[in-house]
Amino acid sequence: MRNANVYFDMTDTSAEHLREAISVIGAQRIMFGSDLSAISSNHSIADNLITAIETRLTAEEREQIAWKTANQIYKLGLKG
Repeated sequence: MRNANVYFDMTDTSAEHLREAISVIGAQRIMFGSDLSAISSNHSIADNLITAIETRLTAEEREQIAWKTANQIYKLGLKG
C-alpha cells in the first residue's frame, strides 16, 4: 500500500479481497492475472473472470484492471 510502484495481480483472489484492494489502493494498481498455472493450482482464467463478475466492477474499474494498468506499466501504447 505504501509503495506506489507495487501492483496487485488478481490471480487466485476472491471477490471480497479484490473489492477491498480497489478500495485501499485503487483499480489503477491492479491487473488482471492470467499467469497462474492451472495445472499446479486448479485455478484458471475463467475463475478470474468469475471473480471479476462477482466483484461487481464498475465499467471504469473493469477497463482499468483488464488492460489499462498493464498498458501504463509496460508502456504498450494501446488506445482506449
